[in-house]
Amino acid sequence: IEYSGSNNTNSFTDYTADLANEYLPNGNPANNNNQNALPAGTLERMSYENFLIDYDPGGYFSTTAVNPGSNFQNNRVFNSGSQSEFNLGIATNHSNKLYLGASISIASINYTSDREFTENGKTRTYSGQDPTFVNAGYSLDYRSYQETRGSGFNAKFGAVYRASANFRLGASFISPTWYTLNDEFSEGLDTRYTPANGSFIAPYTNDDELYPTDYNLRTPYRANLGAAIILSKIGLFSADVEYVDYASIKFASDNQTADIDMRKDIRNDFASALNLRLGLEAKVTSAVQLRAGYNIQGNPYKGSDYAANTFSAGLGYRINNLSFDLAFTSLATEFTRSPYTISADYPDYGFTGSGPRATLKNINNNVFATIGLRF
Repeated sequence: IEYSGSNNTNSFTDYTADLANEYLPNGNPANNNNQNALPAGTLERMSYENFLIDYDPGGYFSTTAVNPGSNFQNNRVFNSGSQSEFNLGIATNHSNKLYLGASISIASINYTSDREFTENGKTRTYSGQDPTFVNAGYSLDYRSYQETRGSGFNAKFGAVYRASANFRLGASFISPTWYTLNDEFSEGLDTRYTPANGSFIAPYTNDDELYPTDYNLRTPYRANLGAAIILSKIGLFSADVEYVDYASIKFASDNQTADIDMRKDIRNDFASALNLRLGLEAKVTSAVQLRAGYNIQGNPYKGSDYAANTFSAGLGYRINNLSFDLAFTSLATEFTRSPYTISADYPDYGFTGSGPRATLKNINNNVFATIGLRF
C-alpha cells in the first residue's frame, strides 16, 4: 500500500510531540537523568534529539512548518502473512431432519508489516530556536517493522434443519479464537537538514529500537443464520447473515498500562458489524452446475469509512465419485488509512486535527480449483 500528498494541516512531528506530552510535567527533557525525561530509545526521544520537536513551559511542540505546499508526505507499507487451521470435527443426522456438527480447531498465524514514512518540508520559526535551523529544509525518514507469530484454538458449532423437501434453515456459532502471540516491533527515525545559509549539517540517525512483546489475544465471536430454498430440480438459492462483534476483542499482556490503553483503543475504534451472503446454484445437467455469489462485509470501524463487496462465479462437475469445481471471486474494498493519529489532548489539536487520511480502493481477483474424491 502506498499513498502520498501535500499536507497543509499537520506534520508527523505533531504526532511525536503529542506522544512526548504524555510525559509532562518533566522539567528539562534533554536531561536523561531526570526521572520524568523522555525514555531513551522511544520515537518521541528520537524526534527530540533530531530537533523535530522542542519544549517550552506549555509542553512539547513541533518545530516544522505546515505552510501550503511545503510539507510533502509519503507512506509505503508492505504486508504479508497467513492464517491456517487444523480441524477435528464430528457430525450427526437425526431422521434426515436435523443435522448437527461441531469441531475444535488449532489455529496458527504469522504476519509481517514493513513500513517507511517520509516527510519533506521546512522548519518553523519560534523563540529560542537555534539559528542553524531557521527556515531550514528538512527530510525525515521513519521506518518500522513488525513480525507477529503465534497459535491458538477455537470451537465451531452448527445445525441445519430440513423443514421440508425444498426448504432448510441453518445456524452456526464460531467461538473466539484464543491466541498466544509474540510480537517483535522495531522502529527508527533519521533526519536530514538543509540550512538556509547553505552550510552542512550531518544527518541525525538512530539505530532501530526493538520492542518485543508477548501477549494473549481473543478475537471476536461470530454468529450466523441462514436459509436455503431448493428450486425443484433447477438448483437452489441460499442467504446467510452473520453478526460479528469486533468490540469484544480482548488483549492481555504483562504490561497493565498497555492493556488499559489497548482496551480503550478497541472500544474507540471498533464496532459490531453484519455480513450478508447470497448464493445461487443452477443445474445445467445432472453432472454440471453453475454458481454465483455476492458477499457484503459490514464496517467494523468507528469513525472510518469501509466497504468490502465480493462477487463470485463458479462451475461444478460431478461424475460418479469424482468432483471438480472451478470458482472465480472478485473482492472490491474501499477504506481509509492514516499514517499517524494525533490525540484530542494535543495542545494544537484545534489546528492539526487527528491527522491525514487516504481513501484506498483495492480489487482482488482470484481463481480457485478443487478436486474431490469420495470413497
